[in-house]
Amino acid sequence: MKSSPIAGFVPVHGLAALLVAIASALYAFADGGVPPGSPPRAVERLVAGERRLSVDDGSLRWVWDGARARTGVTGWRPAVFLAAERDVAGAGRDLYTAEIRVTADGRPRAVRRLANLSVTADADEDVLAVNGNGRVAFAARLAQGYRGVTLIDFRGEPRELTEGWSRWWRIANAITNYQKTGRFEGVYFRHFVFQQPPAKVSLAFRGAELVVGSDAGAFTVAADGRVASPIVVAQEMVKGRPALLAWTVDTLRAVPWIGPDRVARLEKVWFDLNDWLARAAYEIAGDDPLAYEDVVVTGTAAKPAQGLPGWPPAPIAPKLKPSLAGEGKWAPVDDGIFTPDVAGPPLFYSTFLRVDPERRFAPVFITAWDPSRVGLRMMAGVQEPQSTTGLHGAGEVPRKPGPRDDVSRLVGAFNGAFQALHGEWGMVLDKMTFLPPLPYGATVAVMDDGSVSMGTWPDPIGDLPDGMRDLRQNLNPLVEGGVVNAYKRKWWGGVAPGADDQVFTQRTGLCLTKGGKLMFFWGENQSPERLGEAMVAAGCDYGMHLDMNSGHCGFEFYRVDRTGGQPAFARPLNQYSEDEGGVPRRPDLVFRARRMTSRMSHMRFPRYIGRDPRDFFYLVRNPSLFDRPPQDTSGGTWAPVEAREGYPVAAVSAGNDQSLRLMKFDPSQIAVSVEDAKPQDALAAVPFGTSAAGISTGLVRNKETLHELQGGEPALVVDGAGARLVPAEEVHAGDVVVQGLSPAVSQIVASRDVLGADPDGDILFASGAGGSSLLVDSLEKLEARTIFGLIPPATGGDIHWLVVRARPKAAWSRIFPEVKPVPPSVWHEAYRQRGNLLDHDPPEKD
Repeated sequence: MKSSPIAGFVPVHGLAALLVAIASALYAFADGGVPPGSPPRAVERLVAGERRLSVDDGSLRWVWDGARARTGVTGWRPAVFLAAERDVAGAGRDLYTAEIRVTADGRPRAVRRLANLSVTADADEDVLAVNGNGRVAFAARLAQGYRGVTLIDFRGEPRELTEGWSRWWRIANAITNYQKTGRFEGVYFRHFVFQQPPAKVSLAFRGAELVVGSDAGAFTVAADGRVASPIVVAQEMVKGRPALLAWTVDTLRAVPWIGPDRVARLEKVWFDLNDWLARAAYEIAGDDPLAYEDVVVTGTAAKPAQGLPGWPPAPIAPKLKPSLAGEGKWAPVDDGIFTPDVAGPPLFYSTFLRVDPERRFAPVFITAWDPSRVGLRMMAGVQEPQSTTGLHGAGEVPRKPGPRDDVSRLVGAFNGAFQALHGEWGMVLDKMTFLPPLPYGATVAVMDDGSVSMGTWPDPIGDLPDGMRDLRQNLNPLVEGGVVNAYKRKWWGGVAPGADDQVFTQRTGLCLTKGGKLMFFWGENQSPERLGEAMVAAGCDYGMHLDMNSGHCGFEFYRVDRTGGQPAFARPLNQYSEDEGGVPRRPDLVFRARRMTSRMSHMRFPRYIGRDPRDFFYLVRNPSLFDRPPQDTSGGTWAPVEAREGYPVAAVSAGNDQSLRLMKFDPSQIAVSVEDAKPQDALAAVPFGTSAAGISTGLVRNKETLHELQGGEPALVVDGAGARLVPAEEVHAGDVVVQGLSPAVSQIVASRDVLGADPDGDILFASGAGGSSLLVDSLEKLEARTIFGLIPPATGGDIHWLVVRARPKAAWSRIFPEVKPVPPSVWHEAYRQRGNLLDHDPPEKD
């Protein structure tokens, strides 16, 4: 452990240091030291009176015993204890720390540096252990049991937490530590989260080791924090460096004689001044068409839409006349430098729209994507949202090699929602609740299958719906059913208590269109109503307000490659809006990033490739049927087959003549059957037989064996796990089993239809009169494996049809469609009952 980062920064004069040392020695001699043992009840009463706390009887413990008991010149002694706020009905206990000055006979004299170390409004800390050598452990009970155990080291944060930070930022971190813990050096947290919450937990120190018992099992935390137990997951403390403006505002809010109200009033004055200056500058200078060029011209080699319905979205009719060049027209974000060079249609389109006649200089910039091709994910920051249940966010895109290696597929990221102090809006990650969802809260959710949903949370709240994995809320819906502010909310952030008017500042939002597309909105000098109007104009059916203010708002495009695999880039980078480098904590990866528009001024660009203090959303590229374009067809592109707007593409095809026809199917979006006649409603129907030239293959239809399965040949198997091609050794009876012949044997029977599977598990199909060798070669060029040919139907012999139908599953949905807008009196009362009504959002008349 290292000492406070301020130590040594301000040099101390030698004489002053000597005087301080002498004074400390005299005081220690006169005071006679602090006696060991439990503190008297008088100490608890003193602490309780400091902040109207109800202290648990006998819970107060000294952090240090013996020689290290006192700190500072005057002998203040750090302690911890469990307490609940007196003025909050039903409040659970939190873990507090304070420094207490006591007399030689143990009588308390004063208390200082009182701080809440846990801050868990929805949990009750009721198990506490202290080892007397600077280590403290506690456990918090939730409704479903104990979420985990937290180990605190009062020796301070390790310097590695702020590795790479400048001296200024280490000083800023020390100030934040003091505000949150009463100690410049801070405290070091380690969290051990139970896989299954137990009903009982016990804690005991054995020297520097922590022994944890529970009805789910026991484990030991070593002195260095290591634990080897399958029942818990260890979470090390991490930190993300904030931006200067955000840090300054949060620090001022925490100063008692300043507080959040005065900061909000100062912000309002600042916002109004900036808005006035911007309007005055526009009156003088007028429009600058070049200001929009970086959004209008975003693609250097735009690809066609390739038959995808509703992509790009329909042009947006300009609201203000005369319109600017490119206004409302979607431009592809497809440069192959700062975005991945993908096969198929562009992943993103962008445009801009002006909606405020008094602020023609302040367009709303919009980026759209299809959730079937670009997956939405969310991440809690290392500081925000501050959890009411004791959980802590990682603050970075997952990057551990394996199934959740999201950083290698990262294509974009953007800001999250308000801090917890502005309403405690819900957040759930991997089904673990950071903040419980609130009724009538605008919600975006990610389901177990990766699809995204948006909707308004009901009242009563109820349990998390089946299949829902992640969620984030913020305020009431900004747009619902195409209507702006149907809940008649007046406070949308940035206004001090008692102020009715809105501020015009940077604002962001996320919406779901009627056609199932997601759109991100960003603009300067925006009111919430104008942001909502832009959403409606763009075709949004449901929209939510995200974060606001300069420094908090932004969207970044990313391209991530293996080290050494990054494409060349001739011109110099724009240092303000473009960047490149190594991916932190992944030495095998490099990235390029650029802002969605160069007008953005969000903090610490590039912000989302590293670790962030606040929550954010990020976007990953999903595997696509358009990947691995065919090489043996004219144009080398896949064309969708019977695609439907709002649904993933179930099949694509390619072909240049009768000698070769290629198709590819997404097994999660199709249904496969064997039928006796050719249907009219299929994506594909292929006739086949089961015997030829003395060779037979097996066939199972609807779990009924029509022909016995043969050993040594692969098959297409359909069962509860879906449709997939399996090698000979894995063939087993399923709902449907269509057995084929290996490439060598398929030449004997002159197969005209060949199947294969690519590395993503998609099913490939090649047919034509060019011979089985040509068909097999075409699939091999597509990296196919488990290739086999079907026996052609014999004249007068058995004929079956392998039928593929589209069964697409939407990559989006509207959750809780039954929840309709209610008057302010209704949702205000729902929030008041839960203690979430803010002073700046008082009850209103309907």
